[in-house]
Amino acid sequence: MPASFSFVAEFTNRRRKGGFVNFWQAMWYIAVCAAAAIALPIFLGAGAENLWRWMVGLGAVPALIVLLLRLRFTEESPMWAAQNLGVAEAARILESTYHLSVEVQPISSQETTRRESAWSRTRELFTGHYRRRTALAAIISGTQSAQYFAVGFYIPTIAAVLFGDNLTDTILATLIINLFGIVGGVLQSMITGRLGMRLLAGVGYVLIIICTLALAIGSESISVWISTALVALFVFGQSFGPGPQGKTMAALSYPTRLRGTGTGFAESMSRVGSILGFYIFPLLLASVGLAGTMGWLTVIPAVGLIAVLLIKWNPLTAEVEDEPQELVTR
Repeated sequence: MPASFSFVAEFTNRRRKGGFVNFWQAMWYIAVCAAAAIALPIFLGAGAENLWRWMVGLGAVPALIVLLLRLRFTEESPMWAAQNLGVAEAARILESTYHLSVEVQPISSQETTRRESAWSRTRELFTGHYRRRTALAAIISGTQSAQYFAVGFYIPTIAAVLFGDNLTDTILATLIINLFGIVGGVLQSMITGRLGMRLLAGVGYVLIIICTLALAIGSESISVWISTALVALFVFGQSFGPGPQGKTMAALSYPTRLRGTGTGFAESMSRVGSILGFYIFPLLLASVGLAGTMGWLTVIPAVGLIAVLLIKWNPLTAEVEDEPQELVTR
């Protein structure tokens, strides 16, 4: 996933870069809905016992398709190639990708490529020049993942609580709820350039807080349909706000030589959040029920909202390829 975000960021024009990278969120929920749509006929035909085998095995199909498309159609980014493979290779990629005529000038003896270790690049993420953007990307990435894997991933479990143990109803409810994720993902990718990533993340966190508090306060008294609508609004808020920004923020916040390292670190924080979400949700649900679980989970989007309000960094208006002066002269 970090490679895909970096790849899209490197190849798209600056004016629409945020929306193009952010469109991954819509594709995520399209994939979730597709999985639910595939699961239903398999369940009806093969039964519950073999459902997981079919779903795991079918995961090889998109992986194979992407692998073949990658081998046929994609190149390394020109900027990455210039720093790692030489300017001649970067010129070849520019010509083949953008149909430009490129002339390579001889490189003087003073112009040398700075080689850095992976550890030195990781440490640089926490220097004064990059510290704020690293903190914001890491917090959004971690909190969005924790709340998604605590609620979004467990939508079938929540649907079973709301609708009973009928697996057909559970799969259908999962499909319908995740359709709101597609709507939110497409909408935010269209307006990212106008509203900015911090504002989108903040709005999403507010929607999620409203949903978790409403479910915490009223889940015992409100109808199953209102509860379902609140879970659907949660998914919309996630896909509209912090969900895409957690990964896109890192992909757009660093220069080419740090982009892979920065997106990798943000993805590692996302995995920390997913571990917490996976682990915490079932324990809370078993001990305090759905209402108590939603009340405790409100803390997660609250932390993300505070970070968005305090750390004022917008990669869409910054020239991230500009190196800090101490690195230029080093």
